[in-house]
Amino acid sequence: MLEEMFKARAEVKRVLQVALYHDKLDGIKAGLRMFPSNRLIMLYHLAPQDVSRRELEERVQTYVDQVEEVLGIGVEVVQLKSNLFEDVFDTVKEIVKRYRSEYDDIILNLTEGDKILTCNALSSAFVFGLRAFWTDGVKPYVFPIIKLGYHRAISDAKLDILKAIQRSRDGVQSLEDLVMATGYDKAQISHHVNGGPQSKGLVELGLVETERLERGRLAIRLTALGKIFLTSLEEE
Repeated sequence: MLEEMFKARAEVKRVLQVALYHDKLDGIKAGLRMFPSNRLIMLYHLAPQDVSRRELEERVQTYVDQVEEVLGIGVEVVQLKSNLFEDVFDTVKEIVKRYRSEYDDIILNLTEGDKILTCNALSSAFVFGLRAFWTDGVKPYVFPIIKLGYHRAISDAKLDILKAIQRSRDGVQSLEDLVMATGYDKAQISHHVNGGPQSKGLVELGLVETERLERGRLAIRLTALGKIFLTSLEEE
């Protein structure tokens, strides 16, 4: 009998639920009923037309206290920089990186997000292969897990350049920076970034964007697609 008890306990999955919050809590409450979880992370973005920061924080804190007391689970509240894709994507990425080894499953409750936040959170879920759901309070609709796998359709040299730009966080400020970071000469880097008659460059592929600075310097940054591409390689 003891063996069966230990086996049953070992089979219980630890679940992290990430829920979007805008101005209502009903969908978040329903999500916790439908998918019992060991921890809840609430993501919100405070837009100018929303309720005051103090009112929102008081409302959320009251709910957090209730969840922690009644359900006995930890709750974390995270304010997003914006509801735009790159900020949502970066936040979800950090959550996955931080908690993936600790939890057996990470699920995303989209119910109470605004339209833009919900769309961008769902796109992020696709990148990381997370379960996402929406509920009307009666039953959940679980979106299919669509793991976006980006195959190595670019050359090793282009990949080296992308990774060098990624390491610089805010992008490189000139082609010379990439020469130092990759070991390729300036002509090679220019070709891989800008492309040529017979091959598309990283700009045309939509993976980087460029900006002409003073003294002819060319700043190069990853686009949202470029970040997704590199993240998908990490996840494979």
